[in-house]
Amino acid sequence: AVDAAHFESTSGATSNRVQSSDVFIARSHHGSVSKEQRAITEQALKSGELRCVVATSSLELGIDMGAVDLVIQVATPLSVASGLQRIGRAGHQVGGVSKGLFFPRTRRDLVDSAVIVECMFAGRLENLTPPHNPLDVLAQQTVAAAAMEALQVDEWYSRVRRAAPWKDLPRRVFDATLDMLSGRYPSGDFS
Repeated sequence: AVDAAHFESTSGATSNRVQSSDVFIARSHHGSVSKEQRAITEQALKSGELRCVVATSSLELGIDMGAVDLVIQVATPLSVASGLQRIGRAGHQVGGVSKGLFFPRTRRDLVDSAVIVECMFAGRLENLTPPHNPLDVLAQQTVAAAAMEALQVDEWYSRVRRAAPWKDLPRRVFDATLDMLSGRYPSGDFS
């Protein structure tokens, strides 16, 4: 028989804790959560107040998360490198050991996860191929740099060419990108 007094005392204690609005056993972190709520979650995780965060890759964006004991990956990561990056968030201190669990959602996920875990243990990462002359990124970086300071065209071209993706960027293509940003298009179709 169940001890009713014990059940009432333990369920009451749990009930009281859950009713307190200050107590969270977990919080979510994703793009649909407000910036303010994401900041609260990040701070609680960093300070150790929060024990569990359910997150999308939004939590990977350059955030120092503090002490994380375990990462649980639902579904297969897109690559061995991203799997290592995520699992590497756990035990991220000198002498620490990263710990993670993979929870596949489908049979295909199970196979893919097994392959990715095997590659992770073997240190086999995908080859990285940096993009060659990514003009969309050049345009974005140019706008961002110009928003911070006045740019001299020749100096900016020289600076851009020091980055590997644009080391072979022809000057005419660079100039055409600047023309596009300034509203001068080679075709009436875009104006």
